[in-house]
Amino acid sequence: MRPRRFRIPRASTLCLFLPLVAAPYRRTDAQPAIGAAPTDWSAWAFGRLGPAKTSLPGSPIFGSLGGGVVVSRGAMVGMFRVTDNESTVREDNSPPGEQDYAVLAGARSRNAHFFVIGAAGLAQSARTDLRNNLGVLTPERKLAPAFDVSAHADYRVVGLSLTAAGVLGPPSARYVSISLGAEVGWFGTR
Repeated sequence: MRPRRFRIPRASTLCLFLPLVAAPYRRTDAQPAIGAAPTDWSAWAFGRLGPAKTSLPGSPIFGSLGGGVVVSRGAMVGMFRVTDNESTVREDNSPPGEQDYAVLAGARSRNAHFFVIGAAGLAQSARTDLRNNLGVLTPERKLAPAFDVSAHADYRVVGLSLTAAGVLGPPSARYVSISLGAEVGWFGTR
């Protein structure tokens, strides 16, 4: 018994081969996927200034001064932030200020010159100038969740940012601030 030959009709071959030949030749370089972040390292330092809403009795608005460093690789971000919130109105019994040291991790958007960062982590928050009944300075320290959401516009090695940040701890450590910032460093390439 002789094996049967399988034959492909010429018309089918032309239907498969003709589009490949007729398609215009175009160079295709590897392109990053939409939403992919730069893959190189970037790092910068920042300083921020703005108002902070606290949860102290009377809910005063403090002045917030902050600074820190950010390191990112691709879409991953790590941040160390120091913030000092102090009453801008001087009174006899002005409320005590608040300082925090936060370590955060998060993600950044794709573009190197206009991008957004969202990060969360932990902060050690301390009320300053708290005194006990004997008048001895006794800062109250709390460990609490912290967040930082910021939009950045950068050119070469300098940039500006608009940030909403805060600590979500107990009422004695809770605040939310909105601040403008100046940045210097390497923000990545596209």
